[in-house]
Amino acid sequence: MKEREHSKEYQRLEQAIATLEAQRDALGNEVVEAALGPIGQALIDDSSGWAQIGTLEMPRIGISIDRSTTYYAVVNTTTEITVFSTTIPANWISNTRAIRYRMLGYHYNNFPLSYKAWIRIRFGSTLVSFIEHAFYGAGASIDLDFHLCHKGVTNAQFCHTEYIFGDSGVNNMNNGTVFSSERRVAQQHQNIAEDATTALAFSCTFQWSVAAVGAGLYHLDSHLELI
Repeated sequence: MKEREHSKEYQRLEQAIATLEAQRDALGNEVVEAALGPIGQALIDDSSGWAQIGTLEMPRIGISIDRSTTYYAVVNTTTEITVFSTTIPANWISNTRAIRYRMLGYHYNNFPLSYKAWIRIRFGSTLVSFIEHAFYGAGASIDLDFHLCHKGVTNAQFCHTEYIFGDSGVNNMNNGTVFSSERRVAQQHQNIAEDATTALAFSCTFQWSVAAVGAGLYHLDSHLELI
């Protein structure tokens, strides 16, 4: 059933592209390039800049806003380090679109639980998610899943964040065994008040409470998408 649904969505995408190409051809040779915008805009570039010429019905498929596979090792410092940052264009978060952010990394700590690891997510000027984690061990994975949508108006948003901290062990597969040290934390922020009609910054940061060579937070992959 899902395969059929996906097939229909891509058929709609192909139809939208065909419609856009026809509009481009009708405008003649002055058009340098034509493209589909992320929320259904038909866009053209006549070499003086992009302009919107209409809105097409678009399938509801995820669209990548930004991605980073830059390796960050936040070790022996108490400085807050930005591991991912981008800008969400104006009007992308709407009554038909939301955003989702995924981050993969790992955590290493050879010191007492008084050494705290902090992970923060900011949307616009608002701190929308903050986790303080104390974990003793090597190679504990971090899986972060963040979802934000609006609450009926352009200046009110809601988000949910889930953090999963895996068990220690550099190559710890163990056939899916659930360990007592695994941690799963869910958070929500119900009262975000950013103006989504303007471009908004988005970032994720790592920080330690104490600087030590044997305490590290590591970023592997971040992906922000429009859904």
